[in-house]
Parts: sequence; C-alpha cells; structure tokens
Amino acid sequence: VDICLSGDTILIGTGVYPQIVNSEHYGRNLTILGVDIDSCVIDVSGFPLEPTVWVFTFQDNLNIENMTFKTRLGSTEHIAIYTFGSAFNHNIVNIKNVNFLGIFRKAILMSNTAGSILNCYFYACDDAIVGPEYTNSQPMLIYNNLFNRVNTGVQADYSKIVGNSFIDTYVYAVSFNDFFGYFVDVKNNFLHGRNYDVGVNNVPNSIENNIIINFARGITMRPGTRVVNNVIMKAREYAIYTRHPLTTAYVNYNCFYNNGTLTNDTALFNLDTTIYYTADPMFENQDSNNYLLQMFSPLIDAGDPNILDVDGTRSDVGLYGGPFGQSYEYKD
Repeated sequence: VDICLSGDTILIGTGVYPQIVNSEHYGRNLTILGVDIDSCVIDVSGFPLEPTVWVFTFQDNLNIENMTFKTRLGSTEHIAIYTFGSAFNHNIVNIKNVNFLGIFRKAILMSNTAGSILNCYFYACDDAIVGPEYTNSQPMLIYNNLFNRVNTGVQADYSKIVGNSFIDTYVYAVSFNDFFGYFVDVKNNFLHGRNYDVGVNNVPNSIENNIIINFARGITMRPGTRVVNNVIMKAREYAIYTRHPLTTAYVNYNCFYNNGTLTNDTALFNLDTTIYYTADPMFENQDSNNYLLQMFSPLIDAGDPNILDVDGTRSDVGLYGGPFGQSYEYKD
C-alpha cells in the first residue's frame, strides 16, 4: 500500500486474507476495491484477542468497497477500520457495501474524518461506528446500513444518520458524545432493541420520522432537541426520559404507543403543552417487519405541518414520512 500513488486503485481478488494493512501516508486519494463482497474476506479471527489489532489503518483520502471484514464471535480487541486525518486537516473516507462480521471492539473508528458510510452490514460488533468528529466539512453521512445484534450502533459526534435499520440492539442504537460532540441528526431510521437501555441517547439536533421500538427508554432527551414525527413503541420504562427541563426542546407530533410510561418527570416534560398521539399506528404487518401505514391509520398526514412528504402532502408520522421517506399506496 505504501508504494501506491495518489489516484491508484487497489483491486483485491477472491480469497480469504488474514492480513493487517497499516499505512503511514497522508493526503493520497486511494480506492480499495474488492471484486465481490462475499468472496473477498479480510479474516482476522485467528489473531490474538488482545492487545489491539488494527486491521486497516489509513490517513489517506479513501474509498473502500465490496469486501467483508471478519473476526471471531468471542470478545476481541480487534478494530476493523481506523481512519484519521492530520492534526490540521481532515481526510475524506467513503465506505460502501462492506460487511463487518463478528465481535469487533470497534468495526469503524474515525478521528478527524469526513465522508460517508453507505450500504454496510454490521453483525454482532461491540461498537459498530465510533467517532465521526467535527470537521470543517459536511457531517459524516451514515445512510442505509443494517446493524444486527450490535451493542452500540453509532456513537457519533458529527453525523447525519438517515435510513438505517438497527435490529436487536443491546445498548444504544444511536448515542451522542456529550463532551466532544457537535451535530447529529437522526432521521427515518428503524431502531429496535432488546428491552435494554436507550434507542436514541442525548442527540442534540433533530430526531425525526423514526420508529423506536422495544428499548427500556425510547429517547433520552437533552434541551434544545427537535423531536417530531416519531413512533416510540414498547419502551419498557419511558418513551421520553429527561433530567433537564425541555422548555427549549420541540417535542410534537409523535406517537407514543404501548409504552411503560410516557415520561419520567412531567415537571420537566409537560405533556399538557405537547401535541402527541397514543392510538394504534395501524401498520400493515408489524409481524413481518412491514411498517407501512394502513389506509385508515391516524398517523397519515398527522405529522409536523411544516414538513412535507415526498409527494408534497403534509408529513406522515413514522418511518416513511418526511422528505427522506417514500411514497406508497395506503392499503386497507
């Protein structure tokens, strides 16, 4: 890798590679491309559990596509991809169509990095994505990824998290770094837990058009956050949990259905001044993971009137409403 010039593409053929790649260069534009996501496998399951194994480490501007990183299913100190910019300039990294299989301590760890993470699959990782930090570029786009049975899906400082699915999450689906975080939006995601911890934790900006189901607490709030058009269901303890007055937050047009309690403290979150729904959302077939709204759902055209669906009508509450949703025919 260190002999590559800026603009080069590294093509990885079919095979299983027990390899570690650590580059000390900065500033090149490189592409690492597997020929096929399932047959191009970087397998470190035979490496020692500890100390830390850094599988891919790069400071370059980088595109990584079409491969699988694999480790064992026991606890490890393995980190699949670590990217970081220089002290004064961030790098740009785009990771697309990559699988991360096994208990990586962190599947993707980023420091001073901008770019995107698209169409990836994370299975059984401890922390799937950690630390897209503030840069003077656009927030990291985390879009259309599948997280399955991970402890924590995304620990974000500076990200737009849109259109992802989190299945059987143990701890947090999305969590914000209180000390170093800057900006996080969470929109049109499906977040499913195992009755533990929190679906969305301390996100400071917008939480819109998500389905948050089966956590102990649906959303842990902080002041100033905009929370609209979400469906929060089956929260074992609270749909909304807060330790701070929410007078500067905007929490409206959400559906709270079949939760333990709506909030832990009505003095901090005054439900009497909030527009919300508690009726059955009337999904087409929740048992088959079909969360489209039926024809007579009370959530159709019931979202924030300042947000429009893709067909130009008032937004629906739920996963498919708003500008990042989709248009479909409501079925009876």
